[in-house]
Amino acid sequence: MLRPIASALLALSLSACQAPLATGPPALNRALDELYAAFDFDTDGEADWGAMRDLFLPGATFVAPVNPARPPSGEDAEAFLSGFQAWSRTGEYSESGLYERILERSIHHAGHIAHAWVRFEGYLPTTGEVRTRGVDSIAFVRDGEHWKVVSFSTQYDAEP
Repeated sequence: MLRPIASALLALSLSACQAPLATGPPALNRALDELYAAFDFDTDGEADWGAMRDLFLPGATFVAPVNPARPPSGEDAEAFLSGFQAWSRTGEYSESGLYERILERSIHHAGHIAHAWVRFEGYLPTTGEVRTRGVDSIAFVRDGEHWKVVSFSTQYDAEP
């Protein structure tokens, strides 16, 4: 008699927690697609700074791409955007632009929190030549109807 009650309680408690989903809810997938689209910029163009800010939770943390030559460090969204803006205007892609596309994603969520592992590549918009590849680790929280970035870390591959 006790076993059916214990099984029912276990099933009830498990149903209260959503199981992680590899694809994630549609609104989270849209937020992820919007995030990557916001980073794209053409020759003499700009990334979509407003869209990025809208997708970041106040206090979000960005970790510079992990590099064995320096210890990891985090910065807030405004510092990250300022650095990315300067890089996009004067860095090696300032004259060609750079787009990123998601190659694969793995999203896990439970209620109002989620995590996405994203394999991506960066390519030149004029030629399609792949210039970078890597993995992003992105934590999200749901703020009402919208998913917001809480933290963002990148690891580039050694070679594309």
